[in-house]
Amino acid sequence: MTRPVIGLARHRGTEAALPGASLGTHLLFSTLEWSLRDKCSLRLLPARYYGSGARDAVAMAEDLLSEVDALVISLPPHPVDLEALFLVRETLGRRVPVVYLPLGEFPRGAWFYRHLYRHLGQTDLMAFSSSADLAVYDALVRSSPARVRVVPFGVDPRPYGRAIAARDATRRRLGVDDDTVVLVVHGRLEPQKNVHAATAVFGQVVRSLHTCVLWLVGPLQGGPAGPYRDALLDALGGHGSDRVRWWGAVPHERIPAILAAADISLNLTLNPDENFGFSTVEAMAAGLPVIATDWGGLRDTVADGVTGHHVPTVVTGAGAMADHAVAARRAVELAHDAAGRRRMGAAGIARVDTMYTAERWANRLLAEIRTLLRPPGPARPHRWTPLGRTLVERYSAALPGPRGGSFPISLPPRPRRVDEDMSMAILTPYATPGDR
Repeated sequence: MTRPVIGLARHRGTEAALPGASLGTHLLFSTLEWSLRDKCSLRLLPARYYGSGARDAVAMAEDLLSEVDALVISLPPHPVDLEALFLVRETLGRRVPVVYLPLGEFPRGAWFYRHLYRHLGQTDLMAFSSSADLAVYDALVRSSPARVRVVPFGVDPRPYGRAIAARDATRRRLGVDDDTVVLVVHGRLEPQKNVHAATAVFGQVVRSLHTCVLWLVGPLQGGPAGPYRDALLDALGGHGSDRVRWWGAVPHERIPAILAAADISLNLTLNPDENFGFSTVEAMAAGLPVIATDWGGLRDTVADGVTGHHVPTVVTGAGAMADHAVAARRAVELAHDAAGRRRMGAAGIARVDTMYTAERWANRLLAEIRTLLRPPGPARPHRWTPLGRTLVERYSAALPGPRGGSFPISLPPRPRRVDEDMSMAILTPYATPGDR
């Protein structure tokens, strides 16, 4: 197979004029589509598929599956939105492997997977973006007929390279002199991203180095006059409020230049869906050392002591927590160490070029798809672990009739006390291992 034909079922929220996807999910699919087009013939599931009637959904599924060699899918607004694709596949009489990209739903209780696993076979693949998501899967699933691999996402490094070359000019244009150390947080500015911890860290840095500033780049939860802005300012502890620049939401094409003009990236996220962390990889591509929580996908992307520093995390009955004192100490050290920043920044660029480019991501996906198209080996059954079985039994509605079975429901956003132990057990693989 020299040039495969690949179908792509995008997250509905990433289609034009349709809400519901995060900034990272938008970036994921735009990057994936761009990188695959150079290597294969791409067929997109029409945007009108979502929300269409049964006859139209079946017709579109048949049109797509009849002409592709494999199909790449991710979490839609609801799992039943992809039901027609699997039902049609079962009746076509031709093998069409499915590559499933989990986008954070495993820490949320494997909600989509509890619908999907019944359809997955030997020629299908679950391509996790990080070892943390794979660890959550292993905590819930003992075996599956589908292949399971870690296939990290990627970014296009070229805009970041151009931005690095123009760094001095960009800083002059922004009025940043050579002695100023710029700390930057970019992405969604919201509590789950723990941005208030980042501003608290900056409050510690500015006490030690008065020639530093903090850039907050991205949409702010509640808007510029909302309560979260007040929380971010309060976290400064009375230090450096006049040295914070609020960029607001900016077009993504401006992100490389902004990052390359900064000096240190902070990402103290405790988001339970942090399955990869595009913002961290973008910062490394822009030549910045990254101080990041040892959490979710960031545990893979940041090489501790090489491209930045990990901040230890733990999951308790009260939720996820990070060691903010470590974050502040590392930030102060880097703020005073220009040579260290340059060394870690160069290592970050090299790490992205080696491991996290869009081209590498596309190549690995296509290599996996070619493997799926070979004759399959012996089938393995699907089996839950005890934790997975408890999850299924507690959060499923039993189906009537002699065939039995169940219909999954999602975990509540704020688990009841009786469920806290299970919810924390599902999330624990995202945190720093206990033996460190």
